Amino acid sequence: LSPGLAAQDSTYAKKLAPYVASPQRVVDRMLEMANLKPGETVYDLGCGDGRILITAVQRYKVKAVGVEIAEKLVAEANRNLARAAVGDMARIIHGDLMEVDLSPADVVTIY
Repeated sequence: LSPGLAAQDSTYAKKLAPYVASPQRVVDRMLEMANLKPGETVYDLGCGDGRILITAVQRYKVKAVGVEIAEKLVAEANRNLARAAVGDMARIIHGDLMEVDLSPADVVTIY
């Protein structure tokens, strides 16, 4: 993720929380603790650059849905999903996490 990308997208800077990238070791531990099973669906609220989605799909063979309000982060996450070749199992919803239906989720993450 480009340095300062979140700062550039000030439209939503005070919506809930600022964007802070999840360290990979934290992502790994969060998903391990979630005890994901293949075929389940995980939602990541405020998915940022998509790293939780990518890791979940690659390691646990789950479906992954990210919710992100910042347009620039949605674009970055979509590029990262394409680069990781997980687009068939992961997608991004550009929207407010407070307004998204979470009923399809087996697991919900937020960092």
